[in-house]
Amino acid sequence: MSPSGIGTTFASMFVGATGLLIGAFMPPGKLGRLTTVSMQAVCAMLQHGLKILVFGLLGFAFWEWLPLVLTMIATGFLGTFTGKALLERIPEKAFGWMFKTLLTVLAIRLITLAGIELWEEMG
Repeated sequence: MSPSGIGTTFASMFVGATGLLIGAFMPPGKLGRLTTVSMQAVCAMLQHGLKILVFGLLGFAFWEWLPLVLTMIATGFLGTFTGKALLERIPEKAFGWMFKTLLTVLAIRLITLAGIELWEEMG
């Protein structure tokens, strides 16, 4: 276990999606596009599995949300299937640039949204 893995897993208990944090520690230039995406998926799966376990032990009523959970699983499968087809068509060099750009844009968006929310609470 690495410090970044422990940190992002801990953060995932409080922040719903930590894909940006995980992605920041996976350099696509060194890992390659298929390994980067599959590592990201495995990390997300493990983090979500840990959250299911912890929230289940704390008494969260998953059965009430079963239709939504099943819908999310189905759309996740469709997204994975579509994403894999697209990923195989993207050149390695372009993927690295696109991955870093997308992470940066999404991080800026999250920071901006947090700033707007903070501004609204203060004023």
